[in-house]
Amino acid sequence: GHLCEELGLGGRIPFDDMEIDLGRPWARRSFKELYEEHTGLALRDLDGARRRAAEKGLAIEGLSNWKIVHDLFEDAVEPLLVDPTFVTDFPKELILLAKTSPGDPEFVECFELYIGRMEIAPAYTELNDPDDQRERFVSQLARGGHEWGELDEDFLLSLEYGMPPAGGMGVGIDRLIMLLANRRSIRDVILFPLLRRKEQDPSRDDEDAG
Repeated sequence: GHLCEELGLGGRIPFDDMEIDLGRPWARRSFKELYEEHTGLALRDLDGARRRAAEKGLAIEGLSNWKIVHDLFEDAVEPLLVDPTFVTDFPKELILLAKTSPGDPEFVECFELYIGRMEIAPAYTELNDPDDQRERFVSQLARGGHEWGELDEDFLLSLEYGMPPAGGMGVGIDRLIMLLANRRSIRDVILFPLLRRKEQDPSRDDEDAG
């Protein structure tokens, strides 16, 4: 909100077909609360999530149940997150490297800031317990949903040596500029966007061959 005021944009900004209110207190909602409210499913009803995703035509082949839960969240909840909203307390199965919440071991210390239906800034407390980290990796591998395909023993060994308490947040500067400049395409705000390969003139094929 302060940045918008400094830029002379005021407390409400247009973005695509939305008007975003940055001036009021930013909402805080848990992942579980939003997911259950807008899908009608219990968070840990994984079979129900798979059936619902199939009914909606979402791609599910080869995906773990928790990846499908995440995809359902993106489909049912993200389009509703127009005004700034901190989504908190993600299930530990979705963020393997985040520290377990002291209030509930089924969730992790994490938030993601959404504005204009986009994730702007994910953040979490780093998991520095090697036993907990190994258990999560093994569990994920057993479900067939780990992108690495095998345990990262070097990483686990480094945790055993010791890691101080840490946390971090990654602000999507490009998406933030998209919001402030009211540009829907990320290509409009990147200095050197990737370009499509120019199609070669078919008339030059003979020249190249020669």
